[in-house]
Amino acid sequence: MKRSLVCLALIACGGSPPRAPAPPPAPAPAKPPEAPPPPAKPTPEAEARDVTEQLGKGDFDAIEAKFSPQVAQALPHGKLAELWGTVIAKTGTLASCGDAEVKTMAQGTVVKLSCKFEKVTLPLVIGIDPDAKIAGLRVLPPAESKVPWEPPPYAAKDGVTRDVMVGDLPGTLTLPAGKGPFPAIVLVHGSGPSDRDETIGPNKVFGDLALGLAAHGVATLRYDKRTKVKPETLPKDLTVEDEVIKDAIAAVDVLAKTPEVDGKRIYVLGHSLGGYLAPRIAQQAKHVAGLVILAGPTRPLQDLFVEQLEYIAKIDGTVDKGEQAGIDEAKKAAARIAELQKGAQPNPGELLLYVPPAYWKDLAGYDPAAVAAKLKLPILVLQGARDYQVTTVDFDGWKKALGKKKNVKLTLYPRLFHLFIAGDGPSTPAEYEKPGHVDEQVVLDIAAWVNARSSR
Repeated sequence: MKRSLVCLALIACGGSPPRAPAPPPAPAPAKPPEAPPPPAKPTPEAEARDVTEQLGKGDFDAIEAKFSPQVAQALPHGKLAELWGTVIAKTGTLASCGDAEVKTMAQGTVVKLSCKFEKVTLPLVIGIDPDAKIAGLRVLPPAESKVPWEPPPYAAKDGVTRDVMVGDLPGTLTLPAGKGPFPAIVLVHGSGPSDRDETIGPNKVFGDLALGLAAHGVATLRYDKRTKVKPETLPKDLTVEDEVIKDAIAAVDVLAKTPEVDGKRIYVLGHSLGGYLAPRIAQQAKHVAGLVILAGPTRPLQDLFVEQLEYIAKIDGTVDKGEQAGIDEAKKAAARIAELQKGAQPNPGELLLYVPPAYWKDLAGYDPAAVAAKLKLPILVLQGARDYQVTTVDFDGWKKALGKKKNVKLTLYPRLFHLFIAGDGPSTPAEYEKPGHVDEQVVLDIAAWVNARSSR
């Protein structure tokens, strides 16, 4: 319009005779109002940060609504709250998330956020698929300590180690100096994936024991746990037979065929879950001369799981919404496990405290202390009084079942926690991240007990 008006003025002011003014041009048709642009689609990073905010608030329903079909199947309603409860029970509540690493792939985007929890900073990894659905969610463990592990001061100076295979699992045989034949111990891990040293944070429980016992004439065999190095070989309907017992028996057989080992003096040492299952291992193995049980539960494992969550949640004096949700879900899982162990049928794809129903049904009626009481083997039971994972209640369970037997010895250490490392005050998850060594008295007590049995 402005251009047209200018042109009309020039004609009227020219040297031509005046004429009637031209009619004004027809107004241009009005343009329809433009539709507002669609809102920008949130980036995968923004989606991931929304998830972290909802985790912090305990809004698990909002997160579940964004699950991909595969994740929804793997994490049925309520499972996320249960899993998150186990995380913050160890880390404290989620405070904030900072820098992000974003990696785009054909199947979606992986966002790795550095998240600050109350007690530690950990990476939180969230997968976002092309439909903006949550395709994965996990908290990575803390990076391994930058302080290199050093052998304990009581380690054998002249022991011999060599690589061996326990079936298809790699292991390490540690022998004292000399010709032998030596008494020997198979070291059986606690729960979860574990290497042959039973590395937990900067500490190596089995590494300490192996080197310490070699200084006192006792050989050891330790091996990487199947859930750590061969998880693909485990059946869908996993049981403790597949996770622990078969490989422990295979390790006993390896020692029985080792020339430097006295086949009549082979012992099984189980720590935590390994201690819980040691009596069952002894029932099935052919060459076991006795058991050493370190922090072995005598109560149902699902009950201990709930108790641990409650203990950790109360360390700071309060139980927040997320912690309580995790505790509640664990209690529901424990109740469901009790139903299965009484004969209830499992649901398709059901997981309870990370393992399938077959795992829990296999343990129905198993009482480790009662089984141990029926064994004719010598047994050494050791317990740390500061242990909150397996407590003195469990130690009392062993004492009640075994205390009157002449071939049983039970020892309680006032300053030791679950890793048999010394400390003071109530034990916390942070204690597991402090470098230390298995208390030397534990090594001395095991060696003296084994050698006393061996000399008979």
